[in-house]
Amino acid sequence: MNTEHYNNMAKAATSDSAPHSGDAERCPERCSERAIDGDAALMQNSAANAGQYILNMRKDMDNSGRRGEPLIILVGEDHESTQHYLHHMLLLEALKPLAGNLMIAYEQPHDLLARFYAVNNALTMTSTIANSLEELDSKTALSLKLRFYGADNPYAYFAHKTLAHYILERFNEGDDLSFVGTDIAYDSDEIIDYNNQDAVDSIAACGANSQDLISIHDPVGMKIRNHHMARTLRNQALAQNASIVVQFCGKAHLNGNASHHDPKYSLSQYIKKSGGQICVLPLNTEGFVMPHNDLQSHEVVPCHTPNGPVAEYDPRFKLTSKVDERPVQDNKLLSKKQEAFYIAEKLEMFNLSEYALDLGQYEALKRKYRRDVEQCFAHMLSSSPPKTQCVQGFKLG
Repeated sequence: MNTEHYNNMAKAATSDSAPHSGDAERCPERCSERAIDGDAALMQNSAANAGQYILNMRKDMDNSGRRGEPLIILVGEDHESTQHYLHHMLLLEALKPLAGNLMIAYEQPHDLLARFYAVNNALTMTSTIANSLEELDSKTALSLKLRFYGADNPYAYFAHKTLAHYILERFNEGDDLSFVGTDIAYDSDEIIDYNNQDAVDSIAACGANSQDLISIHDPVGMKIRNHHMARTLRNQALAQNASIVVQFCGKAHLNGNASHHDPKYSLSQYIKKSGGQICVLPLNTEGFVMPHNDLQSHEVVPCHTPNGPVAEYDPRFKLTSKVDERPVQDNKLLSKKQEAFYIAEKLEMFNLSEYALDLGQYEALKRKYRRDVEQCFAHMLSSSPPKTQCVQGFKLG
């Protein structure tokens, strides 16, 4: 690896050539064909610069005899930021020139489909069914359809849905993609499931007791999850022959934080210890600074998005209300309608308007995706064991 070469590239990717809010005129080549505001320009240039950096890293790996080794991209998000999900879409667009399989990884339990299949049909899960569902998910991202109609994320609700829709459309378009959920199995109380063998293996590898009630949020739980995610990323990338893996996850997974999570037990450090090649993309988040412990400068490419407006409303409420008629105030989006309009406006600026959803399209897709999942489960059920015992429930979120 030519470290100096990549250090220079990283500086270029994060220098003043990346525009700040209000500086749309600083990206004439990408932005001149359509009206684009400063916030959109900031996101578009950040993702384009990061994407080019990643493609160059992949090319360098290929030229140095590492063609069969995956390049693992860790993208740290604030789960509550609508702008971060727009940046995710732009990054995946920037990686379209990749010749070879791109794997998209979500911070969601690897057995999500299996758990809901078992709960829906009151079945004892078998390894055969679980493995079949995980293999199906890798080729279709079916679990994103489940999340689309079943999850009520309290923040950035419509942004979650739009990103899922974008990825599913990329699969429909025949792009060379695969998908994986990398997080550990946990129950409806967000306690790591010690009945799951993969979870038990990571618990043991981290020196914890598999009989303890370990929350996924405490430092021990984060350590175990990061170990599981790193192992799953490496194994699935090799199994799917992925050239580049893009893992979207919470910012604290990347390299820890200053208060609760030790960088040496972070996702990036577990991957590096296993010999993996990483590139870390921390998306700017107000009040959070990622530690750089044991990360080389060429392994980090900071990315830039505007701080807001934030989507702050309860998604369980009805789709329309008097709030919809108010202008955006105090840097807040106060309803699904407002967030959907904001996202559609930005996607049009990005020339990605075909992926925008209005509320009617969203409701129609919820029904369609539910049917798709139910049909898949019905097909699986036709060759499943007799109904016996239901596994413990699992909470979408």
